[in-house]
Amino acid sequence: MASNDSAEVAATKASPDSPRVIPTLQGWKDVTESFDIAKNELELGEMIQSQDFNLYSAMSAIGLMDPKMDLGCGKVRDAREVQLPQALTAKQIINVMDQLLACEMSWLDSHTLPQTVFSCVYTHRLSEITQLELFTFLRLQLATMDSIITLVEDEKVADEEDFITWTHGFQIRPLRPGQSDGDEETLRSILKDIDETTARDPEYEKAERDAIALRIRFRVQFHRTVRYFTGHWQYDQWQSDGKILAELEQLVNSWSTCPFLHHVDKSLIDFVFDESINRHLLTSSPPRSAPIFDVSSALRYLKAIVNELKAFVSIRDLALVSPDPMHMSLAGIVENRHSLHVAVHAIQCFASEFKPKALTRSLMARMMLPPYVSLLFGHHHGDFIRLAMTDLGLDPKCDVKQIEQPGKLRRGISSLFKLFCRNQGRQRTNVLREVYWWDRFGVSCREVSDLDEAESGLRGDPARILDLSSTNQKGLNPSRSKQIESANGNCEAKPANDIKHSIPYYGQKPCLQYLSLELTARLMVHHWLLGFECNLYQTYEYSAVYFNIGYVLMSLTNATKTIVSKMSPERSMHPLRTALFLYDEGCRWLCKAFLTALEAFSTNDSFDYTSSYGGTSPTSTCQKIFGSGELWYEQRFGMFKGLQNDLVYADHESFLSFLKMQEESLQDDSKEADISILRLRDAADSFLTARRKLEHAKKFSQRCTPNAVTPQVLKAARVAVENSLVISRLLTAQTHPSTLTAKPSARKVSFNFSRHPHFPVLTITCT
Repeated sequence: MASNDSAEVAATKASPDSPRVIPTLQGWKDVTESFDIAKNELELGEMIQSQDFNLYSAMSAIGLMDPKMDLGCGKVRDAREVQLPQALTAKQIINVMDQLLACEMSWLDSHTLPQTVFSCVYTHRLSEITQLELFTFLRLQLATMDSIITLVEDEKVADEEDFITWTHGFQIRPLRPGQSDGDEETLRSILKDIDETTARDPEYEKAERDAIALRIRFRVQFHRTVRYFTGHWQYDQWQSDGKILAELEQLVNSWSTCPFLHHVDKSLIDFVFDESINRHLLTSSPPRSAPIFDVSSALRYLKAIVNELKAFVSIRDLALVSPDPMHMSLAGIVENRHSLHVAVHAIQCFASEFKPKALTRSLMARMMLPPYVSLLFGHHHGDFIRLAMTDLGLDPKCDVKQIEQPGKLRRGISSLFKLFCRNQGRQRTNVLREVYWWDRFGVSCREVSDLDEAESGLRGDPARILDLSSTNQKGLNPSRSKQIESANGNCEAKPANDIKHSIPYYGQKPCLQYLSLELTARLMVHHWLLGFECNLYQTYEYSAVYFNIGYVLMSLTNATKTIVSKMSPERSMHPLRTALFLYDEGCRWLCKAFLTALEAFSTNDSFDYTSSYGGTSPTSTCQKIFGSGELWYEQRFGMFKGLQNDLVYADHESFLSFLKMQEESLQDDSKEADISILRLRDAADSFLTARRKLEHAKKFSQRCTPNAVTPQVLKAARVAVENSLVISRLLTAQTHPSTLTAKPSARKVSFNFSRHPHFPVLTITCT
C-alpha cells in the first residue's frame, strides 16, 4: 500500500523532533500491480524501497509468517499441558529414540537446545515417563550432554558458530549428581535392568527387543566414551583408546542397519516433538544455515565424529612418541625421541584434513595438551632434554636449569596447540596473536643472550648465522654463506645420524631464539595457507601470496640450518624432523615455481586468468580494484610489519623489486627475447627442484612409519610432477606453434586444488 497524502509525509519529515504521523488507511492505495510489473525489470541484488528505508530498518526486519523468525506466527503449546500417551508400543519407543538422537546431533552441529533436544515433550516431564526403556535412554542422553557442555566450556575452543552451550534453564544433570565417580557401576546396573525388562515383556518381538537394547547399549557406550576421553575416570576393561572407539563404532554401524529406521510414526513424532513449546525462549533472529538432521543424517554425523576421534588418536600417538631407528639404546631397543615441530605439523595436518567438529576439537584440547606438555615440559629434566636434543640441538650433558624461561615456553606451547583446536576462521584470526607472542619470546631470548655475551666477552658470536643488521635479501650475514651451504648439504645429502655440528658450540640460550623464529615463521605460513582453505583469495592474488610464503619459508629453513650447525657431535636430527625440513624446502621451491609461472601468464597475451577482474595482470588488477596496489598488499600482508626476531618484512616495493630483478636475471642469462618463455622455463626448473627435495624428504620420512609427514610429502610431490608436465607442454606449444590445437588467445588458466589444499595443479583450457 502507498499513501496519496504526500503533504502529510513531507510534514512529518520536516519536523524530526515531532512524533511520526501514521496516515489512516483511507490515504493508502494498493500498489501490488505496480510491484508485479516492476519486479520483472529488477536485476539480481536490486530491490524496491521507500526513501526512508535505511540499514537499521533492514537489520530490524523479520520474515513474517516464518515460525523460526516471527514469534507471533502459529499457536504456542505449553509442555506442561500436553497429554502424554499412556503407553508407547515398542516401535513408537524406537521412533522417539531415533528422533532424540537426530535432535542431539543437530545440537552438536550448532543448533540451540529449544530447537532440538528440548523440543521433545518428554524432556520437560522426565519424571512422568512410565516406560523404563525410554526413561533410561533419555536420562543417559541428558547425562552425556551435561559432560559435553562441561567439556566445551572448560576447554574454550568452540565458538558460538560451532556450539551453543546455553542451557536456557533446562534440567541437564550428570548421571550421579555431586559424585565424580561411580558411573560405571550405574551403567552396568542399567544394562542389566534393561536386558531383564525387555526379555520378560511378552509384547515385544525379538527384533524389537534387540533394537531397543541396541540403542540403550549405544547410549551407555557413548557416555563411557565421553567420560573416558575427558579423563573423569579410568577402569580396567578399557586398556586403549582404540578399543573403546571400536566398540562405539560397531554400535553406530549396527544402528545404521537397523530395519526400524524407515518405519516412522509421523503423527507421533509431530505430536511429541514441537518447537512451539519453547517459543518464549527463541529470539526473532534468522535461523542457522545448518538444517535440523533427520535420523539418517544424524547417524552419518555421528560416524564422522567417531572417525575424527580415531584419526586424532593415531595422530596424537605419532606426535607424542616418534621412534627413531637411527638411535638405539645400549640394549638394542629403538629410542623414542620427541620433536615439537613434528607434533605441530601433525596436529595442523589433522585439523586441515578433517576440519573437526566442536566436540572433537574440545576432546583434542583435553586429550592432547596435558600429556604432551607434561611429557615435553614436565618437572623431570629428562623430558625436556629429549626435546632439546631433537629440536634445539643442545648437548645432552648441559644443565637444563640454565635454559631461560622454561615456564614461559611451556605456556607458549600450550597456547600453540590450543590454536589448532579452533575452527579455521578462528585459527586465522588468533594466529596473529600467537605469531607476535613467539616473536616477543625470541626477542627476549636474544636480549638475554646478548647480555650474557657482553658479560663473558663473546659479543659478536661468529656462530650466529642470522644477522639483524644485514640488508641481504635472505636476511643472512654474507660472511657466513659458506657455512650455510655446508649445513644445507648436511641436511640434504647425508643420513640423519651424519647431520652433525661442524661449528664451535658457544651455548644453548641462542637456540631458543632460533626455535621461536621457526615457530613464528611456521605460524605466518599457516595464516596465509588458511586463506586458501577459507576461499579468501582471488586468483590475481596468488602470485603475491606465494611470494610471501616462500619468503618466510626461506627464513624458516635458514633457522633450521642454524640449529643443525650448532648441534654437538654426538647428536643428529630426528629423521622425521629432517623430512619436515626438506618438505619446507620443497614447498619453498613450489612457491617460487608458482610465482614465476603466474608472472609468465600475466606477461603473455595468449593466457588469461585476470581479465574477469578487469585487469591485464595481477598488479594492474589490484590497482583497478583497490586504487593502489600497495594498499591491497598492506591489507593482505601488512599485519606482520612489527616482527623483530630476525624476520624481515617484505613490503610491496620489495615484492615489485624481486619481480624486476628476477626478470633482469633471466634476460641476462639467455638470448630469448620473450620473457614469458624464460619465466616458464624457470618455473619448470623450480617444479623439478621441488620434486627432488620432496623425493628426498620421502626417504627420511619412510624410516619412521607410520607418521603424519609422509602423506603431505606425497601430495606436494604429485603437484610438482603434474605441474612440471603442464609447463613442459606449454613450452613445447610456445616454441612449436604448429602443435597448437586452438588460437593462443583462447587459453584459460584455472587452478585445481583437489590434489593439495594449498598448491594447485595448473589447468590450461582452450575455448
